[in-house]
Amino acid sequence: MMKNKMKSWGLVGLQFGLLGLLIAQSHVQLDTWATLYALSGAIGLWAVWTMGIGNFNVVPDVKPNAIFIFEKPPYKWIRHPMYVSFLLLCLGLVFQPFEFIKLFEWFILTFILNYKATYEESLLNKTFENYQTYSKTTKRFIPFIY
Repeated sequence: MMKNKMKSWGLVGLQFGLLGLLIAQSHVQLDTWATLYALSGAIGLWAVWTMGIGNFNVVPDVKPNAIFIFEKPPYKWIRHPMYVSFLLLCLGLVFQPFEFIKLFEWFILTFILNYKATYEESLLNKTFENYQTYSKTTKRFIPFIY
């Protein structure tokens, strides 16, 4: 159990560490990237609203007494809208100003979030008997694609 907690918090640490790195290397200009940031924020808020504050968890561990709400949008179309929101936010940072190192860091972040999603889904499969069916009918990050 302790090993799982360390893995979960390690993944979150990597995720937010890369966010901090991207922020430190960027000169945020809201006017240029306002649409992308607004989309990122809207998806994130929508996901939290749908899930409910009590169900939301920053680590991939399933909370005790968690409920299966994945038949409601945005979870109806993608399994990890919070990760998508995070990736969109960070993508905007890559281009403020654009640097190949930041693009590389964003790809590392994408890899980490994909790994985190895989880990989280393995835990959700153990908790909810219909999660496997749900995961076959929805995409992980991009509706109809991936």
